[in-house]
Amino acid sequence: MLIVMSGNINDTDRFTGRFLNIVRYTGIIILVPIVMYGIAALNGAVPASILFTPLLLVTISFGFVLFSLWQYFTTDYTKTAIIARLVGFHLFAILYLVFIAGLSATLVVCWFFLLVIAEIFYGIRGFTLSALGLVIAAGTTAVVSMPHAGAPAVTAYLATCLIIIACGLFSVGMRKITFSEHQLLERAQNEREHEREQLLTLINSVGLAIMSTSKAGTIRVYNAALLNLLDTNVSLVGKNVNHVFNLCDKKGEPVELIDIAKDDRIDERQDISLRYDDGEQIRLSILISPLHGRSSKAGEKIEGYIFIMEDITRAKSLEEERDEFISVVSHELRTPLTIAEGNISNARLLLERGADDTLLQDTFKTAHEQIVFLAGMVNDLGTLSRAERGAGDAHEDVDIDNLARELYMTYNPSAENKQLRFNLDITEHLGIVNTSQLYLEEILQNFITNAIKYTKEGSVTLRIKKIGNQVEFSVRDTGIGISKSDQKRIFEKFFRSEDYRTRETNGTGLGLYVVKKLADKLDTKVEVVSRLNHGSTFSFKLSLK
Repeated sequence: MLIVMSGNINDTDRFTGRFLNIVRYTGIIILVPIVMYGIAALNGAVPASILFTPLLLVTISFGFVLFSLWQYFTTDYTKTAIIARLVGFHLFAILYLVFIAGLSATLVVCWFFLLVIAEIFYGIRGFTLSALGLVIAAGTTAVVSMPHAGAPAVTAYLATCLIIIACGLFSVGMRKITFSEHQLLERAQNEREHEREQLLTLINSVGLAIMSTSKAGTIRVYNAALLNLLDTNVSLVGKNVNHVFNLCDKKGEPVELIDIAKDDRIDERQDISLRYDDGEQIRLSILISPLHGRSSKAGEKIEGYIFIMEDITRAKSLEEERDEFISVVSHELRTPLTIAEGNISNARLLLERGADDTLLQDTFKTAHEQIVFLAGMVNDLGTLSRAERGAGDAHEDVDIDNLARELYMTYNPSAENKQLRFNLDITEHLGIVNTSQLYLEEILQNFITNAIKYTKEGSVTLRIKKIGNQVEFSVRDTGIGISKSDQKRIFEKFFRSEDYRTRETNGTGLGLYVVKKLADKLDTKVEVVSRLNHGSTFSFKLSLK
């Protein structure tokens, strides 16, 4: 671990490792000119120190080589190890300048690297100590060489040393400016990254799918909701939206998202569908906002787009279902209203003409039947509306035994009026379910009234039994039964079988549709077992408390 008390480098800087490698390699590379100069000095090809001897050359050069190899291969970068490196390089440099190179300006230039490295590690204090080492080496060399080299050579040598120190100061100053700019840039980058993280946190907290792209459609930023919409965990950064989104219009024709964005006339689309690989499709609401930049030549220009998307499949389905429902209800209400209104008008005319009471009774009976039919439809619609609004969603503890007895007491008279047996099949204490009592009663009442209505002889049985940790509710009758083809459609709104026996009784065609909606609210499923002329059984299960 790198431990530095001062200077401009530390163990958290991402460039530290790179700089330390540069120092290691520099310590090896510097051996080449030093050894070459030593050999040249030994042969008299270059100037040498007055104190130069072959033994000193070999001793200092060998020590320098060993030291350079040590600093290259060791990985210890503690404070002590770094000080040892710096001190070692400076000592060998002083020895080499004083005893080998003498007044050679060629080698003294190498001290420039020691000045810079010392300052990087230990700041101005390190630079000062390194410069002091150079002054000591230069001063010693000058004193020793003065009697033989003369004042001009010594003066030129000292001037070179001063120039090296000045260049070192200039380099340090420029590097500090660069370092400051680097810090400012890094701070700005950190701030931008922080702002980006805040932005991502913000958009990830939004339930809508949000995405930012370039003008060409390259994805830059997106939130988790977009991944959920696409049903993927793969990174989308750098991908083109046209390759990510498989879109089509109402006609099923493929469309490209970036082409939609480039249409200045459109800022929102709700007629686009997203296709998944398995063939499933969802409807999308796509809100498009262009990102504008500034250009000195053309003024404002588009640099990208922000897309806000939402799955509106359910909303559109509900809207279409509502429109269809209103249309069908209007049609279904029109017939009984017309019949009732016609019969009442006819009864008024008969009264004015003094018609027989028997004719009046038949007319009023028909009108009454249609009004009762309308009342039943309004009741079913009211139940359906309450379910859609969640008016009865609140759960409560329901005693199954009490509920069964209440249903029996309520509907047994109706069964007796048709000379039917209404059986209650409960073999043990059933306990309690935590559910919506309103919805549970509505379902069972619908089953029982339908069973009594479509059974001419025999019985209707309300059976409740435990199955593990659940309780099964079922209503079985011995009535006309339901054909297999009709069983597939009995839960559709306003559906009534074409069986003439079904048409003999009034019905809105909404009862089982309401049952299906309520069963979904109770998180259960209605099962139907039926055969023509052999009766039907409707059942469902709820968990016991």
